[in-house]
Amino acid sequence: MIKKLLSVTALSLALMPAVAQQDYDSDFGTWLELGAKKNLGVSRFSVGANAELRMDDNSRSVNRLSVGVDATYKWNKYVKFTLGYVFLDNYKKDKWKDGTEDNVWDKRKRVTDDDWKNHHRFYFDISPDIKVGRLLRISLRERYQYTFTPVDRYMRSSYYYRDVDGNLTLMEGRTKHEMMSDAREHKHVLRSRLKFEIDKKGLKWSPYVSVEAHNNLQSKMHLRKLRTALGTDYKLNRHHSVGAAYILTRENEDGDKELLHALDLNYSYKF
Repeated sequence: MIKKLLSVTALSLALMPAVAQQDYDSDFGTWLELGAKKNLGVSRFSVGANAELRMDDNSRSVNRLSVGVDATYKWNKYVKFTLGYVFLDNYKKDKWKDGTEDNVWDKRKRVTDDDWKNHHRFYFDISPDIKVGRLLRISLRERYQYTFTPVDRYMRSSYYYRDVDGNLTLMEGRTKHEMMSDAREHKHVLRSRLKFEIDKKGLKWSPYVSVEAHNNLQSKMHLRKLRTALGTDYKLNRHHSVGAAYILTRENEDGDKELLHALDLNYSYKF
């Protein structure tokens, strides 16, 4: 089984350079995570809280802050269910793309605001896993994720074009009411993650490799993101643990192709 895990790891690493050579905008980021978990009186139930900070632009600027809570029910030794909520604030840079024929003043059209925007995210997980032999644990996490963006922090600037003087002007045929209505974004995503992990009793290290697909449920299961992770967790003692991982995310959404290399560092405390 160890050979199989090593084969999967080697295949994932071999695919990473091939993906990076495609026509994607590339960046490097750093993700920092803090988490805490508490088992309730009945061992099948637990609650948790977490906070996260993400940096992009070669880890020079903060682009996301989030806090969340969750509750988990362990149905049996093979399956568990999790319900969670995350409040996140992320920074979107100005992005431009080639305009269409109705954008006669400028061949470039701004499609996102240069601003911080908050989001409310709810999710539900079903996570089956099995132990193969004494070392290998294989898990599958299926997550339904709903994200709501309030209108007061989001203005869809694709309704604007720049005139010859450089001023933003509302496109003809668009009303402010229509723009504000469309600005309330509702995103429904299915995230499927397959994970292979070394899990041996008494071993403090837990190396793993995982692959996760983000599919847009509003667009016939369009693949929005493909994320590969290679890392390890280390158990300091029965309360404290730390982890580190290299994460490669390939994103293809709204015509934008992005490739993000990230270093993920985390710390968790178990009550």
